[in-house]
Amino acid sequence: MSSQRFVGGSTCRAQSATAPGMLLYAKTDEDVPTETTWSMSGNSIGIGVLDLNQDFNRIRARLDDIVATHFPAIRKASQDTAGGLSWHG
Repeated sequence: MSSQRFVGGSTCRAQSATAPGMLLYAKTDEDVPTETTWSMSGNSIGIGVLDLNQDFNRIRARLDDIVATHFPAIRKASQDTAGGLSWHG
């Protein structure tokens, strides 16, 4: 079976790509592992826990750390409009 798609009036071959992902849960009183990562079909999949019961600057720092660790293709934007994240890949 051919791996082709009809897109916008032309046929193109599907390209394989990887797509890392993460499920991020709010911390609760339950004792669960704080972080787990595994590979599925060549994609890095992570599960993380974020403590929302703290100062926003600490939450932001933790989110920045998660992005830097699990999504290396994403870099913190340098002094853009909102100081947010941008994709460089």
